[in-house]
Amino acid sequence: MSENKALHILAFNIPYPANYGGAIDVFHKIVALKKAGVEVHLHCFEYGRKHANILENYCKSVHYYKRKSGLRHVLSNTPYFVQTRSNQSLVEYLTAHPYPILSEGIHCSKNVLIPLLKNRKKYLRAHNVETDYYLELSKSEPNFWKRLYFFTEYLKLKQYEKKVALFDGIFAISMSDHAYFKNRCQSNYIKAFHSNTEILSKLGMGTFALYHGNLSLQENIKAALFLIKKVFAFTDYPFIIAGKRPCPTVLEAVKKYSHIKLIQNPSAQHMNELIAEAHMCLLPTHQKTGIKLKLIESLHRGRFCVANHAMINNTELAPYCYAANSANEWLKIINTLKHKDFNSELLIQRKQISTVFNNDREALKLIEIIFEKK
Repeated sequence: MSENKALHILAFNIPYPANYGGAIDVFHKIVALKKAGVEVHLHCFEYGRKHANILENYCKSVHYYKRKSGLRHVLSNTPYFVQTRSNQSLVEYLTAHPYPILSEGIHCSKNVLIPLLKNRKKYLRAHNVETDYYLELSKSEPNFWKRLYFFTEYLKLKQYEKKVALFDGIFAISMSDHAYFKNRCQSNYIKAFHSNTEILSKLGMGTFALYHGNLSLQENIKAALFLIKKVFAFTDYPFIIAGKRPCPTVLEAVKKYSHIKLIQNPSAQHMNELIAEAHMCLLPTHQKTGIKLKLIESLHRGRFCVANHAMINNTELAPYCYAANSANEWLKIINTLKHKDFNSELLIQRKQISTVFNNDREALKLIEIIFEKK
């Protein structure tokens, strides 16, 4: 293979298992690039995950770096999640191996935006508009100190984000993020990479509604509590909430209702089974940034999907979902869908998604921009 088809990818965490949004996009991007003939040199920051030997099947080399921690990094003018992912060994490796660089998120960017790499082709995969993301986190966090931390990160990001102009290009993950970045630098819309190669939605009826997500994240906690208290408190239709590390608030809220069941820390296989067996996947969010990979997963594996505008706007997936915003709208749609079959006509329509979100096509777009454009 020619040297110009080798690529450094800097990952904010170890991207396997691919069981949450950012890891899903990174892992399946690597798989698609390997399939397209790119030699990937993967650099992972370790943060609560084990080394993953499977990555060596798709990468020319895999390197791990300990993420830093401590108060002195909190006090830096650089955002904490960026400052703690700077590493001199990584910089030395990048300097010694002159391939283009793809930074997954602004998280790893401090290793790239340095004078030594001034003339290297550098790209940023933007998983969110991080300023918007941290501002929303600060608004929804009930704990004062965490709220202060998120708001401080937001203020630091407002300054640090100006550096995105130093990249040769940004790969925005959604149309709305692309609209934001194109006024700041060269932006390209590269859709989310995901685990699906076909639509697996089952025909017929399921017997419950499902909400799934990481239940330790404030965004998902807020969504789950909204569904419990504002929607399912007023219907007896069975409701399952499934996700990692549910917080005590969600645990207590579920106990009040016999028709609501909480499944804690399901395996990836169990989660896929829940999505497949559900009659409807419910997908509210209060954060408008990026695209939620669980929306793509639910549409590929589940039957009906109900989501609010913050979840589906500017995703190209709105035609395949029922839209609900107020609690009354959610109740009305749930009560309508619980009597409706997911039939072959709906399945044919759903299969069009495979032409919208296609990993192989998006990988070829990346390759053209990184290696072929002058």
